Amino acid sequence: ASAGFKTINRDRDKLGLSMILGGCGVTAIELTHAYSAFARGGRSVKPRFTRNAPILTDTLFSESAAWMTAKILSLPTRPDLPLMFENSTNLPPVSWKTGTSYGRRDGWAVGFNSHYTITVWAGNFDGHGAIDLSGADVATPVLFRLFQAIDQRPVRNWLKQPPGFKFRQVCNESGLLPGDSCHHLVTDAFIPGHAPTNHCEHLRVVWTNKTGTRSYCSDCMPEQGVVRRWYPNYQPELIAWFTDNNIPYKAIPPHNPNCERVMKAGAPQIISPSDQAEYLIATADSTPLMLSCHSGGEVTNVYWYINHRLIKKARRSEPVFFKPPAGVLRIGCADDKGRATTISITV
Repeated sequence: ASAGFKTINRDRDKLGLSMILGGCGVTAIELTHAYSAFARGGRSVKPRFTRNAPILTDTLFSESAAWMTAKILSLPTRPDLPLMFENSTNLPPVSWKTGTSYGRRDGWAVGFNSHYTITVWAGNFDGHGAIDLSGADVATPVLFRLFQAIDQRPVRNWLKQPPGFKFRQVCNESGLLPGDSCHHLVTDAFIPGHAPTNHCEHLRVVWTNKTGTRSYCSDCMPEQGVVRRWYPNYQPELIAWFTDNNIPYKAIPPHNPNCERVMKAGAPQIISPSDQAEYLIATADSTPLMLSCHSGGEVTNVYWYINHRLIKKARRSEPVFFKPPAGVLRIGCADDKGRATTISITV
């Protein structure tokens, strides 16, 4: 299936990772063509500019996926709703999406209902940005006025739910099936066979002392004076990001230093260098390689090894730099809980 984005195909050699967030250029015709498929149950029709042109259709999404997306885009409770339309009675019955390009050079809004799909672009023809330009504040009001002007008989309940849907209770935090720690549930539509079936684990049980300054495992838990608490079950990558950006979060207290258990789960994840990668370094180049890892919040220090030789003790979020010798290198990282990870690189 093709969404008709010829501009993206033309510029494919210049596009990078930002494309996943919309960091690419398309024309208004291409955008209108793609969004019209949501109103047609996932089926697109190639734009025609003459009556005699052939009608070419394609299927971009399943009917269920198209309905779910259109339903989400029709919700009035959202940050990109223009102030003049805060009273939902003034809203035309449409689903819509807005966007603002980097540097505020483009503000756009695209909307659709059972009768029309409209795209509005706002900006300067010479491409320079404007500080007050945004899709929500500039393009969306024009979009709504156009629908009110040309769609004289709008169908209010135009989004008809297709067959094949079911509803279930999910955790409001994660959207997954509720686990033992989930107390705020919402009803969610899902497509059987395509929705995740794993249970939510956004919180985890931790046994601590009464003051919440020390945590215990089953091997070192005292017989009395312990409290069962719930803590956010953040991934090591997110904890590292919180730490690097000085963002406060509810951290699990340090583990009992007298615990003799060797933990296996939660070993450090080496993120630099990349496992099995080959690094080409010029002989005259003195640039070092960086060693970096993600580790749990209960970890204070990590230990870096090159070919089984300790080279540095560092804080868990501290990058370490070293000048690698040529050849195959075994890089190991161990934390102060006895857990370790090893990778290999070739220099």
